[in-house]
Amino acid sequence: MVTAKGATLSITGTRLAFDEPGVRPTKPSQTPSEITVDQGERSASAGYVRFGAAYRVDVECDGPSDKRCADGAYARRLLESVVLAGGAQGQPAQPQPDEPDTGPSAVSSAKPPADFAKPPGELLPRSGKGVTSTTIFAPSIRFPVETPPAYLNSQVWGVGGLSGPRGSASDPRNYQYPWRDNFCESRSRATPMCPSGTGHQGQDIRPGGPGVAKYWAVAAESGKIRKIGSYSVILIGSSGTEYRYLHLAMHQLAVKLGDNVMRGQRIGLISNDFGNTKTTVHLHFEMLQNRNGKGLRHVPPYSSLVASYVHP
Repeated sequence: MVTAKGATLSITGTRLAFDEPGVRPTKPSQTPSEITVDQGERSASAGYVRFGAAYRVDVECDGPSDKRCADGAYARRLLESVVLAGGAQGQPAQPQPDEPDTGPSAVSSAKPPADFAKPPGELLPRSGKGVTSTTIFAPSIRFPVETPPAYLNSQVWGVGGLSGPRGSASDPRNYQYPWRDNFCESRSRATPMCPSGTGHQGQDIRPGGPGVAKYWAVAAESGKIRKIGSYSVILIGSSGTEYRYLHLAMHQLAVKLGDNVMRGQRIGLISNDFGNTKTTVHLHFEMLQNRNGKGLRHVPPYSSLVASYVHP
């Protein structure tokens, strides 16, 4: 990972190449059509697959006007210049069993009501068309907020949001059940699993209530910290799933780049940090998986989050 004039650059992979004696470093023989690019939360990325492993370059910008995050061209050029040394074709890594949770139970002190969550894909009116899949893409994750309660809903279409009812972002209506999916909320970011092909790419989670209490984001599964950006942390789980935590208080992180973390271990405090600007206090949580050997793709986290909240 490097920092370049207000942008954080990193490369990650679901299975990293390793050095072998006598093997000369070479650039991967990828044609332009094999490299995919997309945008995220003030970020851009480019990726490709080699021997079934997904590799990805991410560019994260501090400022909203930084042209390097306007599209994926900059990230693509970086990926095309990457040199991988060694490595060999082999079987994909197998998921490892979960380690014991090192943090408090996600719901032990605040059981949610039976009808606490709307069905997946049921977005707020006028906010977009959701994907109704009930697939739990990460069936054994730990809920990523350390202590309950937490509320899944839209920051944009909720009370006080840019497209929501007038009021404050700390309005009590934003801190109540039922939960709402917002993975496919109307955005311009490439999200192939959404009906429109674009969406939000993740799920917004408001912790606790509108007060000043501190709420920790924790590791959804055991793994390794692969990136620390201007306003995000990326965890590669032992299963190969990539988890992205956005809007953490970057000056109060509990991890550093390269750390091995246990399921439930504290990562950072949830905040309103968005690089050089601010957002509402919430955790934007994304999950990416190497689906069918086609590279890292955003998958809907909602059903996995519902399951982890009920069965930590």
